[in-house]
Order: sequence, then structure tokens, then C-alpha cells
Amino acid sequence: MTLPDTKDMGPIFALVGAVLFFLYKLAAGYLTGNTSLRLTCVRAPSKSQPGMDHLGIIAVVKRGAGSTLKLHDARARVTYAQGQALPETRELLEAKSVPASIDTHTKLIGADRLSYLTTSAGVLQVKFDELSARDPRLNFSPGNEMQFATVYEVASDRPCLVEVTILGKSWFSWIHSQWRASDVSLPDSSNKS
Repeated sequence: MTLPDTKDMGPIFALVGAVLFFLYKLAAGYLTGNTSLRLTCVRAPSKSQPGMDHLGIIAVVKRGAGSTLKLHDARARVTYAQGQALPETRELLEAKSVPASIDTHTKLIGADRLSYLTTSAGVLQVKFDELSARDPRLNFSPGNEMQFATVYEVASDRPCLVEVTILGKSWFSWIHSQWRASDVSLPDSSNKS
């Protein structure tokens, strides 16, 4: 190989190196990161059921820089803090079954794309009681922020553990990513006699 031949090989080596670097970053999850999950819990006494509280759970998901994230699932689970192992199986509830009972997990309200219809004037109208059959998953573009919520009914005198899990996949990645947040909801000691 002569000196002019090696000069011609330089751009090829640079291109191969750039492709390998990009593939490494993709495999390492470079395009899946930059997503944050913030969890807020609000607890208030139930007016209809003495001795019970309503526990509202609000999850805020924010997408940072990178590619668009396709949301696959968003769930919450509330259990009593009692120092015992959790049961392996739990009843699955739809978001319409709120307030949910303790020791169940629910799909967070607003985590699916809704269906719509087109009026005769060409205006789109949301159909709240029907999920999109064509593409039920929401997309998070970079910089986007969305809020999801659900509510549970819990005993007023019991501390609760709250868990939220978001599952998604970036458009240009084969890796499914998961974000989790947890919180503790303590009973309101000011309501005790």
C-alpha cells in the first residue's frame, strides 16, 4: 500500500468509526434517556365514607432532548405500609374503576390516545369513552410534558406506599425504558381525636 492509497482510506475509516460510535450510543440507550418522572400525592378525608380517605396520585412525565418517546404503559399501585411481603398477583382495574381499592394497580388516566370523529364540517371531536384503535399510544416529543392521575380509597389511619411506573420506547431504539417513582402518604394526624 502506498502513501496515496492510505490517504484515500482515511475518509472511509472516519465514516466507519462514526457509524460504530453511533451504533454504540444507540445500544447504550443514548436516545432513550432524558425523561423525568415526578410524583405528587394528595390525601383528603372522604365525605361519604367515614374512616376512609381519597388518595389522589399525580404523575408528571417530562421528555428532555433526544428522540420522540412512545408511551406504552403508565400504572400506579398503592399498598399499606405494614412490613409484609406483597401478594404476587393483583386484580387489574381500568381507570374507570376509581376510586380504586388498596393493593390493586390501576392504569393512570390520560395515558392512552383517545379516538375521535370528524364532523360534517370537517372538525375533529374527541371521543372520551373510546381508545384509538389505530394507534392507542401517546408520543412524547423532546421538551414535552404530560400529567396523568388516578385516585384510591384508603383507610384514614393507615400509611400508604405509592408507586408509579412509566414504560416507553424511543422511536429509534429497540430498548424499552422504564421510569419509576415512589412516595409515602401518611395519615393526617390533625384529624385524630
